[in-house]
Amino acid sequence: MNYKQTQLKKYFDIDTTQIKHFKDGRAYLHIGVALAREHNLATDTITGKDTRTLVDKLFSILFSGKNKSIDEAFEEYLAWRLSIGTKSKTMLEDKNEFHRFFKDSLGKMKIHEINPVTIKEVLFKITANNAISRTRFNSAKSVLNGFFTFLIDKGYMDQNPLQRIDFKQFKKRFKPVESRGNYSRDDVIKIVTALRDSSDVYDLAIRFFFHTCLRIGELKAIQYRDIRNGMLTIRNSIAEEKPAYIDKDGNIIFGRTEKRETVVKGAANEGIRDFPLPPEALSIAETLHDAFPDNRYLFMHNGCQLTTVTFNRHLKKICDQLEIDYLSSHRIRFTNCDGLYFDGGINKRSLQAIMGHSSPTMTDHYINSHGTISDDTRKVVNYLNVP
Repeated sequence: MNYKQTQLKKYFDIDTTQIKHFKDGRAYLHIGVALAREHNLATDTITGKDTRTLVDKLFSILFSGKNKSIDEAFEEYLAWRLSIGTKSKTMLEDKNEFHRFFKDSLGKMKIHEINPVTIKEVLFKITANNAISRTRFNSAKSVLNGFFTFLIDKGYMDQNPLQRIDFKQFKKRFKPVESRGNYSRDDVIKIVTALRDSSDVYDLAIRFFFHTCLRIGELKAIQYRDIRNGMLTIRNSIAEEKPAYIDKDGNIIFGRTEKRETVVKGAANEGIRDFPLPPEALSIAETLHDAFPDNRYLFMHNGCQLTTVTFNRHLKKICDQLEIDYLSSHRIRFTNCDGLYFDGGINKRSLQAIMGHSSPTMTDHYINSHGTISDDTRKVVNYLNVP
């Protein structure tokens, strides 16, 4: 009971030493009109058959699930996801999304205060002046949807308020889709040529990467034994994640970034594949293996695995030197996929297998999202270009 009394005083400024008793022995306490209204109570006088019962009743009312703050409940949601084995990377992404869009608005509210109107007010604010893309909006909405489903399962919420919102009213408020572009063929040639005389492992990795359609995690997981007869067998990937754990106060904490080897991204059947390496890529592989035959992975810097951040830092450095617009490592994958389809003549079905995509839709995303002029578009222009 002492714990409950302390918590009540800490959060609600309630002094349980002021509990009084009726002549029949029942205990009662006035908690104030403001607090009673906040918790939808009919009266500000709480009664119980004795002091202990009264304190238990107070604690149950004021600390019931529906009276938790959204901020507190979201931490509980993350702890539950950790307990069922959700990847820490996914949890961190969702936590960042929640903090960016909802922590200073919905996060300050109690669960019982959440309804379609309060949510719509927040959504109108975050979409004001086309400040957010449709993709980012859907991502934020997905975070809320998973969170509210958890609250319903816990009995903290009766129904999902998102189901009562017409999201069509936001469609004109999204940021216009902008192409992030790819490296041009001239840019690729300039970068690869400029790095040709460098023996730095990161520079060699960049050159190798431009000769493939790999994901950056797949590049970091390559072992020399994976290369046979000019083919690279892609099975594994190196993931960089911040492990999650619960501290002594019950909060979810994300530790320092750790690297771990995983199965390739996506469905295993599609992700595990053979990729034909051009002579330049094979030459780089042989050079590194000859220099460091005992390394576990082909690309290692001072005995350690490469990191994506440092890879991109080296890539940006050479782009700046060549006065080329810098695009991250993942755009190299887009660049090569796009080029193989439009310039290399590779059909979509083959391209899907080369990329390790689990669906044709993802391949379409890679080749249709950058404003590249298709053959049909060229035919339209040529036909309508009347001399």
